[in-house]
Amino acid sequence: MAGLIVRNDEVVGSIPTSSTMFSSSCRFMQRISVHEKHRLIMRYALGAFLVFAGMLASAQTINVVDSSNPASKISIDGVVTFDKTVSTCSLAGTNTSNKTVQTVALVIKITRPDGVYAESVWVHTHRRGIAPNERFAVADGDCSANTETANNIRQTKDPASANAEVLAVRYMDGSTWGNQKVLE
Repeated sequence: MAGLIVRNDEVVGSIPTSSTMFSSSCRFMQRISVHEKHRLIMRYALGAFLVFAGMLASAQTINVVDSSNPASKISIDGVVTFDKTVSTCSLAGTNTSNKTVQTVALVIKITRPDGVYAESVWVHTHRRGIAPNERFAVADGDCSANTETANNIRQTKDPASANAEVLAVRYMDGSTWGNQKVLE
């Protein structure tokens, strides 16, 4: 039975069900000409296409893959959000060593949805240091692939991706790990 609208124990109307709406739309389609049907179908198809195109143009968020050597004792996590040609990073790191970290150097490799690939090297020096098991901000903001901040920019056919890799670490006690040239 279709949904009924009842007020004060009296039936005052009904809520159309999908079957009644379908049968009424079929009766409507029978009353219009073939030409009108084609125009109506094309209008609905165009509307569906525009909705789909809008979904493709909207922002896309992906998780960052940490491809660091476990010996770095720094783990990286976060997301990159792509909106047209702007990439926004929200990355954090964790010092998993038993020493206080002074400087961390890492490379962020991003492929945007439009296929543009770029690498950016980030070097963070923390005056007070990053204590063991402490989380710290790595990147929070625009990390778009542009010539002022990125290297190795090229067009690819790869899907959107984001990778972070720790290149070097300097500890407060002066010891280091990784490629020290990056820290200079």
